[in-house]
Amino acid sequence: MGQQRRDSRILLAGRFAINWDQIAGDWKQLAGKLKQKWGKLTDDDLTTIAGKRDQLAGLLQERYGYAKDQAEKELDEFSKALKP
Repeated sequence: MGQQRRDSRILLAGRFAINWDQIAGDWKQLAGKLKQKWGKLTDDDLTTIAGKRDQLAGLLQERYGYAKDQAEKELDEFSKALKP
């Protein structure tokens, strides 16, 4: 339960909030932005992940050699940049 709750947490930046569940719902549109930021991710990777934050964090660790904390920070920053 704790991991699932953390993965769908609401990220606050200024006066807006973005929920990772919203990101998962808009996954197809966001896949292009993810590939722009992290070009080592393939279309197959993004299809398999399908909006699952924990899996995306794991792939960032694997492909980019990020520590877990760094992968989480990168995803937080990416999420915050998706202002509505």
